[in-house]
Amino acid sequence: MTALRLRFCDDSRPDLPLDTGVHALARQGAGLAPVASDGPWLLQLCHDRRGIWMTVAPGTRGIHVNGRPVQQLAMLRAGDSIHVDGQELLLVGTRGEQPLPASPARPGKGRCGWCCAGSAATTTAAA
Repeated sequence: MTALRLRFCDDSRPDLPLDTGVHALARQGAGLAPVASDGPWLLQLCHDRRGIWMTVAPGTRGIHVNGRPVQQLAMLRAGDSIHVDGQELLLVGTRGEQPLPASPARPGKGRCGWCCAGSAATTTAAA
């Protein structure tokens, strides 16, 4: 499982851990800050089993993800860059667990053990 955080690139705030649920950001002072999701917000980040979804408040313009304008909704991935009012936010991830080991190859199958390279049809065509 990958733990995701929102990094404020101007170092105005510490990284915001994005646990499962809704996280809202609004303009406060000279930049963005986390706020309660039931109050006025500029954008919301919803973290669920499918990933991170960013919702832009109705009527808001000037929000970009990786250089592309977002008018309503965008799915985010680790490494995405969000630009809001000249401020950059970066979605970063850290690995919490080791990756699963590769499954062993099955005898009589192709190199990956799951494809058909080595099946009768491939052998006949090669002969």
